[in-house]
Amino acid sequence: MKPLRRRMLWLTSCLVLGSMACFPQVQNADATTPAFREFTIVHSELSDSPAPISAGRKVIEAQRADGSRVSGEVILKGDEIVPPTLRDITPVPERMKVRVDDALKAKTTMYMHGPAPSHAAALDSMCGISHLSPGAKPAYIDPEEVLGYATIGIQTEMQGPDESFLTKVWRAPDLDCAVLRMNEIRRNPAGETMGEFRSEALKITVGPPAPELFAIPTDYAEKSPSQMHQAYLQQVRDPGRQIPESMRKGLELEDQRYFASHNQPH
Repeated sequence: MKPLRRRMLWLTSCLVLGSMACFPQVQNADATTPAFREFTIVHSELSDSPAPISAGRKVIEAQRADGSRVSGEVILKGDEIVPPTLRDITPVPERMKVRVDDALKAKTTMYMHGPAPSHAAALDSMCGISHLSPGAKPAYIDPEEVLGYATIGIQTEMQGPDESFLTKVWRAPDLDCAVLRMNEIRRNPAGETMGEFRSEALKITVGPPAPELFAIPTDYAEKSPSQMHQAYLQQVRDPGRQIPESMRKGLELEDQRYFASHNQPH
């Protein structure tokens, strides 16, 4: 599958599935002191739906000592990792989240507001299950070892008006509860499976991640999420493409959040 086509399918399936694993986790976004473990994880991810849409990719996830995180699709060439050209960066000291697209030479910046705490948020030993909403029906499931790391298994069930999500994640306490394995199933009201997302850690490196992963070019054009999507369609010479309704609504919601964050002082 061509890279641009694969990226389009992946974005579509992310918005359709509504999977939290499609976007970077920012549970450490309020940290301001060097209190976090440093690591780089390469994941294998697969998203399926009966459309049919099936998209697989390799993703890198990295965390710095200040809690800053980055994720993006990579290409593996043996032991070599080709850095992501589309990546999501959460630089904690700057209090923002940025999606950077090297192919478009563009970026989307979301600002985090409110005073930054003076110390890092403490991570509980059970990876946050006590903080999950009771409506999600959080429950422990059998722990599994992934690449030599012990994990804590957590299951949640979310019921919406038109679909439900059954999500199982295995988090590693020794890696600040990073997700090393995940399975999420989306079902319609009849109980039929409409989509599935799977993720598995392939390689874990402990230590400071590559600095270039966190680089945010200052000369890239700033765009809203929908503007970024339109720029992508222009790049592939398909500006009139009809996007799925769920994806359109997702972009509208992201635009609302985007402009709200820019309209507040930062």
